[in-house]
Amino acid sequence: MKPQIGEFYYHFKHDQGDVYDHSYVVEGFGLDAEKDCEVLFYKPLYEVDILKGSHMKVFVRSLDNFTEIVMRERKTFERFSKVTDPEIISKLELKKKELFG
Repeated sequence: MKPQIGEFYYHFKHDQGDVYDHSYVVEGFGLDAEKDCEVLFYKPLYEVDILKGSHMKVFVRSLDNFTEIVMRERKTFERFSKVTDPEIISKLELKKKELFG
């Protein structure tokens, strides 16, 4: 199913001991005119080293890349999995408001 704006996702590297680790909120969609593919814009809800000191606040991936299944150490994972637990969603909503207003 296609992600929707405002939904929260965890990257497969998410540490389950930290509700915010590798957590993201979907911000929007666009078109990569050179590759003729749909892209997805998403914001991290944790401090990302690569963005420190930068004016950049959003990541971009092709929709296909965002929704693909990856294999690591003979295990398969969704690259990003949708957060569905209402308690966690409430925490991520508060973090989103804290970080972005």
